[in-house]
Amino acid sequence: MKHRPAHTALNRILLFSFMLLVYAGAIGFGTVWLRHQIAMAADENKVIEQRIVEIERSLSEVDAELAASLSPEYLIMRNLELDLRLERPSESQIVRISDDVEIRLATKRNQGLFSSVSYSSLVRSP
Repeated sequence: MKHRPAHTALNRILLFSFMLLVYAGAIGFGTVWLRHQIAMAADENKVIEQRIVEIERSLSEVDAELAASLSPEYLIMRNLELDLRLERPSESQIVRISDDVEIRLATKRNQGLFSSVSYSSLVRSP
């Protein structure tokens, strides 16, 4: 039996049309899936942003409580309530530092770093 060229050409056109339809469907499905993923990520971001706002609000409340509890009036009141008999330090007990604190602490921390250790003591003799 001989195949008709018109019949095979029609089969190729139908196959090409079907493949084009499948390709377009896959692109459409991928687009819908991608939009769904974007919507899910946006919802998660909203939840995270709400959580951040709640945490910032509670942090500001804690900061306000801390500021209130460290105020001199509150500390004096608590000293009297608990009968701690704490007094302000005298001027002779106060040490005032005029230079930069960061540089002073860095110098203190790195004081032994550049000491006069000789290189020969670090190298082993054969």
